[in-house]
Parts: sequence; C-alpha cells; structure tokens
Amino acid sequence: MNRQLFLSFVERLGGRLVKFLIGLGDAIGLLLRNLRVIFIFQSRLSLTVEQMYYCAARSFGIIVVGSFFVGMVLAMQTAYELQKFGLTLQIANIVCVSLVRELSPVFTALLLAGRVGSGMTAELGSMKINDQIKAMKMLNLDIDRLLISPRLIASTLAAFSLTIVFDVVGIVGGYMVGVWQMNVPFYTYHSTTLEALTFKDMACGLIKGIFFGMLIALVSCYYGLSAKGGAKGLGENTKKSVVTSSIIVLISDFFLTKLLIFLLD
Repeated sequence: MNRQLFLSFVERLGGRLVKFLIGLGDAIGLLLRNLRVIFIFQSRLSLTVEQMYYCAARSFGIIVVGSFFVGMVLAMQTAYELQKFGLTLQIANIVCVSLVRELSPVFTALLLAGRVGSGMTAELGSMKINDQIKAMKMLNLDIDRLLISPRLIASTLAAFSLTIVFDVVGIVGGYMVGVWQMNVPFYTYHSTTLEALTFKDMACGLIKGIFFGMLIALVSCYYGLSAKGGAKGLGENTKKSVVTSSIIVLISDFFLTKLLIFLLD
C-alpha cells in the first residue's frame, strides 16, 4: 500500500514537472518570437499606443494612491524606530533609498499584475475560447505582431514609467510625514534626500521595473493563449496569471537584486 502511494506521488510529481517544463519552453519561445518582432520594428504602432494607454494611463491613479501611502507608512515606521536612537533626521535616507531601489519597482509590478495582467489574460483568453485567434491565423494574420508584441512593449514601458511615478509620489509622501509629523526641517529633509539619491539607486530600480513589466506581459499573454474550457477555464487562467506573475516578481527580485549589487556597487 505504501509503495503504491509512493509511486502515485512520484507519478503526479513527475507529471507536474513535465507540464511545468513544457509551459516554460512555450513561454520562452513566445518571448523570443516577440523580441524578434520588436527588434525588427514589425510591431503595430497604433496597437502599441492603445495598449500603452490601457497599461500606463489608466493605471496612473492606482499607482499614485498606492505610492503616496506606501511612502507615508514607510516614513512613519522608519521614524518610530529611529526615534529610539535619536536619528530622526535619517528618515529621508532610508525612505528614499528603500523606495527607489526596492519598493517602487516591486509594488508597481504587483499592482500592474493585478490590474493589467489580469486584463490581458482575460482579453486574449476570451479571443482564444471564442476562436477569434484561430480565425486570425486562418486569415494569415500575424498573432505575435498584432496581439502579443504590442502588449509586451506597452507593459514594459508602463512599468518603467510608473516606477518613476511611484518614486516621486512615494518620496513626497515621506516628505509629508517627516516634515509635518516628525518636525524635520524641510531644507534638512530635502538636502538629505538629494544626498542619498544616487544614479546607481535609480538605475537599479528602473532596470527592475523594465524586467518586471516584461515578465508580467509574458505570463499574462501565455495564460491567455492557453485558456480553454469556457468561462470557468478563463477564470482559472486569469487567477493563475495574477498569482504566477506576483510570485515570479517576488522571486526574481531577490536574484535581480544580487546581480545588480554585483554589477553596480
């Protein structure tokens, strides 16, 4: 009995591993095909601009609100700890570097995964289930050029630009807590922020933003194109898209941080 349970477990584990490797290969193939389309400038410009509006402009509000309160909470928690050591004036250092290097790209990516990634998966999945994609292929239309590469470009540029917005608004939120609540002189807070902010910090955060934006679009498009089973299957794939994107962002952030520290510091 125990032997049968063990063999059943190994079989299920092996099946999931094979399924994962097949999916990983398909996703990498999807990425490489569309990078080729992008680099030879075959992506449809009008569709890319439309996706940029959807990914960046319509996500601006949630990024501003989220970054403002993240900056305020970070400054408040930092001030609470630094007060114990009489180092309240160092709030600006910690808030600025933490936001620019780490929190801004990660939080921006997680918000985009929930808002933009789920929408991409649902839209492409609906087209797949309703055989619209099959009809486009029968008409000899390039799916990568018309559907995938515009989303890949738009998500990457949106993550890059919205990471900058998150940086600016988050630092402003930190200013408000530091100056108004902790009574740090404005000039001191401002000069400390400028001294703490370096090109390496900004480069680190923006490189992460580009990488995360590309990952979100890739995962979302992959799950959209692999949707099947009607509305229930579409819902499952949309959920998987958001969860997988978020997990990959958090895991890759660790390795990307180590790599960037090695390369830039």
